Amino acid sequence: MSQAFTESLQTNFDIDLNESPKLEESHLQILMKQYKEIAFTKVIQEFGLGPFLNDYQNGGNVTTLHNAKEGVFTNDKDKEIENRFSREYSKKTRNDIYEKDFSKMRAKEFKESDSITDAYTGRTLNKDGQAHRDHVVSASEIHQNDEARLYMTDEERGKMAVDEQNLAWTNGSLNQSKGDKDFKVWLDSPNPKDPTQTNRDRYGVDEQAAMEKYIEAKKHVKKSVTKAKHTYYAKNLAKTGASQGLRVGAKQAIGLFLYELQHILFKELKGFFKSFKQFTNWDARIEAFKQCLERVYVHMMQQMKRFATAFKDGFIGGFMGNLLTVFINTFMTTSKNLARLINDGVTGLWSAFKLLCQPPEGMTSQTAIKEATKLVVAAVATTVGVLLTESFVTYLQTTPFAMFAQLIGGLIGGILTGIVVATLMYAIDELVASLHKLNELMDTFKEGLYTNAEQVRATYEAAIAMMHVEYQAVLQTIFRQYEEYRRLSAIAFDETERVSVRLDASAELADLLDVPTDDVMRNADDVRNFLRS
Repeated sequence: MSQAFTESLQTNFDIDLNESPKLEESHLQILMKQYKEIAFTKVIQEFGLGPFLNDYQNGGNVTTLHNAKEGVFTNDKDKEIENRFSREYSKKTRNDIYEKDFSKMRAKEFKESDSITDAYTGRTLNKDGQAHRDHVVSASEIHQNDEARLYMTDEERGKMAVDEQNLAWTNGSLNQSKGDKDFKVWLDSPNPKDPTQTNRDRYGVDEQAAMEKYIEAKKHVKKSVTKAKHTYYAKNLAKTGASQGLRVGAKQAIGLFLYELQHILFKELKGFFKSFKQFTNWDARIEAFKQCLERVYVHMMQQMKRFATAFKDGFIGGFMGNLLTVFINTFMTTSKNLARLINDGVTGLWSAFKLLCQPPEGMTSQTAIKEATKLVVAAVATTVGVLLTESFVTYLQTTPFAMFAQLIGGLIGGILTGIVVATLMYAIDELVASLHKLNELMDTFKEGLYTNAEQVRATYEAAIAMMHVEYQAVLQTIFRQYEEYRRLSAIAFDETERVSVRLDASAELADLLDVPTDDVMRNADDVRNFLRS
């Protein structure tokens, strides 16, 4: 077995025990073996599923007041909002929205009321053209209210404007003088016809009664707009948050599903084709293939809980990412790429937070922190890789390779992103290990400050040796490989085990050692055939 083990190291890791190890090649293989699940799953999610499930856009998923003022509206569904927000105030606007059916309302009031009282002066008004219905908070002021135009439809603003809380009977002269001015400002302003008098004095305004009406109208408008604002954000955040959560959840779950499927399928098919020549006929081959597929099915069913958890975590991360993006857009406009980074970053943070709060059984808090860090780094690094790949594709579209820009850019970007993500996670592992070891060595060094130079030198050399993480990684992998060989050998030669278990262990050991397929006995038929030969 010693020779086989040496040959396996040469084949799997490009390590010749008689020569110095080829660290660069083996290093990359070790990286991808240790971290391929996270790295490959992220690449599948972002490069394979992202184009179909991502729907990020400038300004996020909800049009905020800041974005509306900047002329950034979320999508085509907000076209009606864009139209009403950008609509200028005019006589037509006033008539169509804020004074609709005004004449009918006045006629009805004349008919149903015994008398009409001026709300500003307390005088009785004649039921004629000189009795006007005034918007206490003017139609112009309501229309110039950006929040009202964003959060309320034309119909809602119209109803708010002609609500009894915002209407006051007054004489035509006072109403025309007030116009679109704020009532409180108008009240204390000099009268144009007699500058020596304020409008209060000129029209004999009962200030107490008038101000009560003014305060009532102001509160009514503010309350109506605030209520509309809360309704607008509650409705849109729930809708867009659920939509983004479903997309991210699906991306997480399907990505993990595809990774597990290709992993187990490749493993089973590899074993099937290695044993292909050992089957005596096609019926046996078909039966073996069916068994492969059954094992794939059983494995995938066993992973369903993981897929459901991935979907749930993705949904929560997507919902929270949407919420954060909307919050940021209340004071700055996010680009499509920034919205994507925020969402993926929050999704990674949620997974990390969950790991920290509920670490798997047996995992220490320090290990949980390290693994959580890797999750966040993987999420952000993958997103950055996608964005850089999109830029690369855009560049390729200006070259003679434009027809193949998506294919070339996606392939190169996916490979490089996977390598970068795996390398970063490896670096985190080694950095944490190095820092712990270095801390121990520094403690030893501090305790021995008053010792001789030889001890100080020994401590220094130990610290330097500890930094050769590539050699450590290789040795750790060799040790793990050896342990696996030893475990399988123990099972294969354990006479207390069932024959089928011993045969399976022997076959698996032979596969690891790259024994030629024709020389491997995998079942009782193979043993009988061998004994007959």
